[in-house]
Amino acid sequence: MARPRKYIDKDEFEKLCGLQCTKQEICGWFDVTDKTLDAWVKRTYRSSFSEAFGQKRSTGRISLRKSQFRMARSNPFMIASRNVVLILENACNPDTFPL
Repeated sequence: MARPRKYIDKDEFEKLCGLQCTKQEICGWFDVTDKTLDAWVKRTYRSSFSEAFGQKRSTGRISLRKSQFRMARSNPFMIASRNVVLILENACNPDTFPL
């Protein structure tokens, strides 16, 4: 007699991918091994974990960009300070700093 399969909620999996959780974090959340997760993804999405993760993580990237854009519109100083940090990082890098 075979072992019963572990239950992995599809919506929960997609939310975790949207949050860009690592494979180990997703396995820990569902209390399964990486082999079990790979087999479930292959049965459910008919693709490998990395392909399914890439598709589902895009929703997380979109929501992250929306929230960053919303914050930037409400606080223009944040954009200016980010640009200053990038300039300083490049200036301190000996590979890009002209002698």
